[in-house]
Amino acid sequence: MSMRAARFLSAFLFALAVLSGTAGAQEARSVVTVQDADYFGFDLRTERDVTLDACEAVCLADPGCRAFTYNTRAQWCFLKSDYSTLKPFPGAVAGKVQVAADEPDLGAPPALSYVPDYMKLDARRYRASLAETEPQAEQGLVLLSSAGRDALRMGNAREAVDSYVAALAIEKDDAGLWAALSRALLAVETQDYNERAQLARDGTSAALNAYGLARTASLRAESLAAIGQALDRRDVSRAALQAYEASLALVNDAAVRAAYLDLKARKGFRVVNHSVDADLAEPRVCVQFSEDLVKSGIDYASFFTVDDAAPRAITASGRQICVEGLEHGTHYRIAVRQGLPAAIGETTDSPVSLNVYVRDRAPTVRFTGENFVLPATGRHGIPMVGINAPTAKLKLHRIGDRALANLLSGWNFLRQLSEYDMDQLTESGELVWEGEIEFPGEENREALISFPVDEALPERKPGVYVMVAIPEGDQSESWNSKATQWFVVSDIGLSTYAGEDGLTVFARALSSAKPLAGATLQLLARNNEILGEAVTDARGRATFTPGLMRGTSGLAPAALTAKGAGGDFVFLDMTRAGFDLSDRGVAGRAAPGAVDVFAWTERGIYRAGETVHAAALARDEAAEAVENLPLTFIFTRPDGVEEKRAVSDGRALGGHHVPFALQPNAMRGTWTMAVHTDPKAAAIARTNFLVEDFVPDRIEFDLTVETPEIAAGEAARLSLDGRYLYGAPAAGLDLEGEVSVGTKREWEKFPGFLFGLADEEVEAVSAPLALEPADDGGRATFEAAVDALPSTTRLYDGKVTVRMREGGGRAVERTASFAIRPEAPVIGIRPDFSGAEVAENATAGFRVIAATPEGERLAIDGARWTLTKIERNYQWYRSNNSWNYEAIESESRVDSGIVDIAAGEPPALSVTVGWGRYRLDIEDPDPAGPVASFAFNAGWFVEAASTETPDGLEIALDKDRYEPGDVARLKVSPRFAGELLVTVGAERLYTTLDASVPEDGAEIEIPVSADWGAGAYVTATLYRPGDAAESRLPARAIGLKWLAIEPASRKLDVTLGAPERADPRETLTVPVTLAGLAPGEEAYVTVAAVDVGILNLTRHAAPDPSGWYFGQRRLGIEMRDLYGMLIDGSAGAFGRIRTGGDGGAMAIEGSPPTERLVAFFAGPVAVDDEGKAEISFDIPEFNGTARVMAVAWSKSAVGQASADVTIRDPVVVTAGQPRFLATGDRAEIRLDIHNTDGPEGSYALAVKAGGDARLDFGTPPQSIDLAADARTTVTLPLTAETTGDATILVSLVHEDGTTVERTLFLTVRPPAMPVTSQRVVSLGANGGSLRIDGGLLADSILDGASVAVGVSRMAAFDVPSLLTTLDRYPYGCSEQTISRALPLLYAGELSAAAGLDVDPDLKDKVEKAIARIMTFQSSSGSFGLWGPGWGDLWLDAYVTEFLTRAREAGYAVPAQGFTSALDNLQNQLAYTTDLNERGTEIAYSLYVLARNRRASIGDLRYYADARIDEFASPMARAQLAASLALYGDNRRAEAAFGSALGQAQASTGTNLSRSDYGSPLRDGAAILALAAEVKPAPAVVPALARFVAEERGRKDWLSTQEQVWMVLAARAIAASGEAIRLDVDGAPHEGSFARRVGGAALVETPITLVNRGSEPVDAVVTTVAAPVDPLPAGGDGFTIARTYYTLDGEEANVTEAAQNDRFVVVLEIESENEWPARIAITDLLPAGFEIDNPRLVGSAELATFDWLGDPTAAHSEFRDDRFVAAFDTEGPGTFTAAYVVRAVTPGVYAHPAAVVEDMYRPQFNARTAAGMMEVTAAR
Repeated sequence: MSMRAARFLSAFLFALAVLSGTAGAQEARSVVTVQDADYFGFDLRTERDVTLDACEAVCLADPGCRAFTYNTRAQWCFLKSDYSTLKPFPGAVAGKVQVAADEPDLGAPPALSYVPDYMKLDARRYRASLAETEPQAEQGLVLLSSAGRDALRMGNAREAVDSYVAALAIEKDDAGLWAALSRALLAVETQDYNERAQLARDGTSAALNAYGLARTASLRAESLAAIGQALDRRDVSRAALQAYEASLALVNDAAVRAAYLDLKARKGFRVVNHSVDADLAEPRVCVQFSEDLVKSGIDYASFFTVDDAAPRAITASGRQICVEGLEHGTHYRIAVRQGLPAAIGETTDSPVSLNVYVRDRAPTVRFTGENFVLPATGRHGIPMVGINAPTAKLKLHRIGDRALANLLSGWNFLRQLSEYDMDQLTESGELVWEGEIEFPGEENREALISFPVDEALPERKPGVYVMVAIPEGDQSESWNSKATQWFVVSDIGLSTYAGEDGLTVFARALSSAKPLAGATLQLLARNNEILGEAVTDARGRATFTPGLMRGTSGLAPAALTAKGAGGDFVFLDMTRAGFDLSDRGVAGRAAPGAVDVFAWTERGIYRAGETVHAAALARDEAAEAVENLPLTFIFTRPDGVEEKRAVSDGRALGGHHVPFALQPNAMRGTWTMAVHTDPKAAAIARTNFLVEDFVPDRIEFDLTVETPEIAAGEAARLSLDGRYLYGAPAAGLDLEGEVSVGTKREWEKFPGFLFGLADEEVEAVSAPLALEPADDGGRATFEAAVDALPSTTRLYDGKVTVRMREGGGRAVERTASFAIRPEAPVIGIRPDFSGAEVAENATAGFRVIAATPEGERLAIDGARWTLTKIERNYQWYRSNNSWNYEAIESESRVDSGIVDIAAGEPPALSVTVGWGRYRLDIEDPDPAGPVASFAFNAGWFVEAASTETPDGLEIALDKDRYEPGDVARLKVSPRFAGELLVTVGAERLYTTLDASVPEDGAEIEIPVSADWGAGAYVTATLYRPGDAAESRLPARAIGLKWLAIEPASRKLDVTLGAPERADPRETLTVPVTLAGLAPGEEAYVTVAAVDVGILNLTRHAAPDPSGWYFGQRRLGIEMRDLYGMLIDGSAGAFGRIRTGGDGGAMAIEGSPPTERLVAFFAGPVAVDDEGKAEISFDIPEFNGTARVMAVAWSKSAVGQASADVTIRDPVVVTAGQPRFLATGDRAEIRLDIHNTDGPEGSYALAVKAGGDARLDFGTPPQSIDLAADARTTVTLPLTAETTGDATILVSLVHEDGTTVERTLFLTVRPPAMPVTSQRVVSLGANGGSLRIDGGLLADSILDGASVAVGVSRMAAFDVPSLLTTLDRYPYGCSEQTISRALPLLYAGELSAAAGLDVDPDLKDKVEKAIARIMTFQSSSGSFGLWGPGWGDLWLDAYVTEFLTRAREAGYAVPAQGFTSALDNLQNQLAYTTDLNERGTEIAYSLYVLARNRRASIGDLRYYADARIDEFASPMARAQLAASLALYGDNRRAEAAFGSALGQAQASTGTNLSRSDYGSPLRDGAAILALAAEVKPAPAVVPALARFVAEERGRKDWLSTQEQVWMVLAARAIAASGEAIRLDVDGAPHEGSFARRVGGAALVETPITLVNRGSEPVDAVVTTVAAPVDPLPAGGDGFTIARTYYTLDGEEANVTEAAQNDRFVVVLEIESENEWPARIAITDLLPAGFEIDNPRLVGSAELATFDWLGDPTAAHSEFRDDRFVAAFDTEGPGTFTAAYVVRAVTPGVYAHPAAVVEDMYRPQFNARTAAGMMEVTAAR
């Protein structure tokens, strides 16, 4: 700590003490009393014969009285001078004096957002730890407080800490004591680093606790100041400043302000560094600040002066401001004025003056690029640039062709080398020249010269040359990279085409562009082996076989070398990626392999429990069927875990169909179907589909942008055409939407170029659209515009989102985009590398263009480019006797220059970079002109991924498609004359042509061959010879076109005879006819008929095998050449060289939709000899459009067709109703009735309800009148009276007999989540009785209520209540799935024994549980809680035990999954040996393995004999005992069971931190259940039964674990009920009794029980019912808040919401529990709301709401009637979940509480308030 800071600290502490003392001067005294208690000791005096009121008054009047005890019997008042321990004393009243400042109560303090959550958690834990401290009887609060103050004033901070801790043991909620403790802790001085850190943590915690308890301004200010001091001590400076500011806002205390100003001076917004960028053409001085600067709107130039004058130019970015316009060799005085603002709102407190010297530029030499081929003809010079370097030392090495492969595969090839690297070159090459070169030129200016190659090397040998230049005066270290130029001198130009047919090479003379015959080529591998040799023919062509190109690792091709006449030599790097020709029209799918599979599903979305119809066609390269080839279909869940694989034989001419049934609990999200010929190899086809809860769309519309591109300031014009899917226009439907304008960097006109600044942050501007309803034709036109466009250097990106709302309130969403022309010219940068990465010490290449707003190329002369390195440095400082640092990000310019941007060929720009992050900036010379930047990284291990794009050649074909045998005419329009090479190919080269092309162009004829399949790419490469006289380099330009070929007989003509219109509830017959087949030719067809409303949800297109097999494919040939690597030898004048030198230096569950969907699939179906087939589907009740989609194939042809069939009743009834209701809800059913085809006249209307629920419709109209094509709307009031599943039948009957029926489905649930309660009544011997009637449910809703009654010897083992509670447990995780299902394995025998009816669906429930739990299994065999997972061995063992018991009970368990589960247990036991931490998991795993005879008896005996005491859980010891019994070792088992019981009895209580879901009750029940299964039964069973009964009596709540093991324990002792004798409703009954009745039945028929036995018995009455009055908000261990927001983030009140309003529901949960837990949140929706599933509605994605943050949950479900989320927690903390709802159905609804619960400790839960809400009609 600095002396300055220490002085402020001591003054600050003293002032705070004075402040707290002053606060106490204005005291208000009051008394708080406690009945039957006595404050022991500290007697002041005794007042006798007084009343309690008089006793209080006497104490309050005496300043020395701090407490009293009043004896009510004797009426004596014992006054106390102090108080500490409060002891019980019947008949006494204890009172203490509370002293409070005379200030208003401010209420609970607001949350401190700037304090990290972990500090708040530390504070809670610190408070809990001090709460365990017992008060000291001999020392009272007043004494301890005074001692603490005195000790702190005397400098004895440790004594002060002890005093305040003891005082807080007496008054745990005294904010002043907590603040004083914080001051004392921070005042302790120590040299021990760890103790100092702990004191700072505890001081922070104490201050935060003080803040949480403070209710007055002075106390809150004091606690905030303490927080500020503590955070400063911990170097959390920004938060400390905010705490001080908050304190001063409450009380403007001088000492606090001094501490604040001191901290602000040390750590506030300030200048932290400056740098001088002198090595630039235009130097600058940059000042770095501690915080981000304001991005816009601030003129920072006004805060700077240079030599007392305004600066010429200022640039500000990030945390740095740079002064531009300086000159080299000059001194400057730069002043930064006070008040310069930061983005956080602070300003600099004091001015800063800098005296800087801008030195001359350091001596520098560089080469002009990474090109390495110097044409043999023309001037042989290597361009070089020097700055302030009179001379440079040069070293020139040659590497021969023998070492070329090693060179190319090395990391440093074509990179900048250090002196050490140059020394290493001597191992593979030789030093051929060494000397100096002179650089003329002005000081600080660039001088361009050329190294004369011929002069230095008059006789050159073949090979690669590398030259390194070191400028005179260079001061850099030897390991830093030096200017390096690699080159060869050659007249050989190479071009290669690599495809399936191998490598084809063309060699040409650079000087003449003519083919070069007789050149010797060698293909070299990475390991320097020669893979192959070839000699070019007369056309300059040579080939290498495909096998040579397929080598890997050391045998992968590395280089192609060419040797010509006279020792000419050149090479081509084969490790670099080929050309990027994406801007020439290369598109389509990748070339297939030997088997080409087209795979599809009949739709893109499914509900859980439905069947996915997967289909595929397997064909060869020629699209011929591949028959009898087995294909493996693998279905993968959204988490990447395989769900199922199936093998199809493909006997139907290579056609495959695999139905895949989804589980009812299938994971929601995106599934993948992959098709393999070999399951161990990569997939050869794949497709995706969604699994979600959904309702099909009933309307659709097309959104069209009439103005695809607009100018800035204009409005986009759009049109909309909507329709009902049953065929009618969407007349009058309401529209809503918004327009947004953001930014983008890509422009489709200029592929690969990025426009604008890379680091620009621009928020999109949006505005709602004022849209009129659709007209009578369902159409609308409108304009979309925003008031002001965002300010940006990038391009604008406009998007319009429109939702069409059907009458019932649901909406369909569509989005369209439009382009907005930039307001001014723009600059684009295209990198010549991919991934924004280049290698260290490499040259990064770029192309630059400029364009007008209209997209025309623009020339800009003198554009400035700057290369900036972005660095993160650390500023060290000393604080609190230790060194710390803060990160400072700065920018330094590395290089700069001028580039002329031409309107023609984009100029190239190359920069050399070392390791780090860089940014290239391009600026127009006009300050108001366009700018652009590109950020990239340079580092190690960057793959060769050049995206070199060659110059373009304009070519065109005369037709769009050709027939085999046609002659295609290729028109070439060049910019120069030259030699043309035309190649035709796709995956291989088919043919090549040569021609000479004059400058005015030519036309080339290309014969079209049937061998080209679906088509081929025509590539035209025009070569221009070099011209030494004109100093013109050789060049080439490439054009490319797709030549499409008609499939002719390979495409089947498929005709669907589907009717245009069909009726629902009838059979839809679809005749299919295939044309193009030979008579009797074998062919197949699949047909699907799917509701268009389902297809539209995912924009699912009809399958198109013709497009797949005969459409354009991606170019499968990789092209390379060396024309892009040519060095311009004519640049610069020859420099004067000198030979010699000095020798150089050294080197969950809801109510799912129930309507039957229209989604059918049939096939493959064989056609008859005439090519016909007929497919039929039974259509359910449906009004809409079904799309019939057919795929057909024969041996050599494929085809497809689709047709839409409108299916509707003559009168269409479209219903809008809620997806569910709660009892008491009042809603509306809207019936939109459209007479599309029915007769005119009057229709009788009838509405009839069916099913379990009772509904009230009021008095609906008896009839309606409908004219032809008329529409009317009927609104039915609807009140839900009872719960259940209801059907609503709406019928219309015309007098001529025309009848239309519409069936609606509706589930009615209770208005709140049911509450389970239990009562135990003892029935005395010989006549004890109990009457159970409707009074039991007086406070509950009868509807849906159930009552279970059970009579047994022990209430703890009441089977009916246990089964009832388990069956209703709400969550669907793996543990609770097993806990529900495990008792079902024995439910038959338990129900029969208890007198309950056996569930007829028992077997089905168990099978579904097995299927569900297998979906939670990962590929390793382990199980997750909410889905596939791992890491919970106890859970793995629990699930595997269930599967084991299920197999033993005769249920089918998937063999592979079961084996994997057992293998997983064995595998984990192999490396899980820590009994202290993992004993419970080890024991459980051993038990499950023993039950399957896979455990080691030796291990079991070892654990039982030597280490049983190390198992911390009684259940674990019992599992060891049961394992031993399974192997027949009953002696050891008996002893282990005894150990388990003894440990259970010795347990002091529940450890809530256990990870095995356990408790004493669960453990006892498990021991009893396990022991009872052993034969003969161990002797501890009776004692175990008593122990379990006692533990059960202590519990108000049971977790699923406790319930399931209680059921199994009850099964174990079921025989004990045989002696029970009862009268039940007057009839005698022998044995245990159980009955389950509904609430209404109980009211009508009460139950009377009389005990006729000689011993008492227990009757357990369990009720499950929703309360009449919702439970109030509250909870234990959690708090939960539910808040509704508008989509803009404004808080909303949903007590009354309008139809179509949308809200974001935010659930904020705080856990106060210290143990790891799994918590579940359930938010039941009011029935008028529906969730917008973000996977189906793009505008409901939470990421679109910037204000929301990032809610994350381990699991979430968007159900029809609820939102469910789950979190895994490690202790206290805050969690947020969110989702989007829409108000859909008008009405008045129950608004249930949102509930959070610890899933395994259900006594810890919380809920929000419940209420009512209304959805009103749309505004």
